[in-house]
Amino acid sequence: MRWASNPAWAVRLLQDGGHGLGYLLKDRVDDVATLLDALQRIQRGDNVVDPEVVGRLVQRPRQDPLQRLTAREHEVLALLAQGSSNSAIAAAPAPQ
Repeated sequence: MRWASNPAWAVRLLQDGGHGLGYLLKDRVDDVATLLDALQRIQRGDNVVDPEVVGRLVQRPRQDPLQRLTAREHEVLALLAQGSSNSAIAAAPAPQ
């Protein structure tokens, strides 16, 4: 599988964490020395991610997680930042 065809696999691998994981592009595994090195590192518990994948992940535009919040979630976050208690936040009327 090429990176461009499904970047979600590499992202999921990184998000799941763990040890002894690897993600190499097909183009990289045709070099026996590179493949053996990666397998040995994985066997030791290291994580191996293809350098091209890392480069593309770094270049990906990042979405601001605050943009995904609803109006009420923004309000709750603001109330938390102001030091409001849970009961005060629960009693606050939801925005219309």
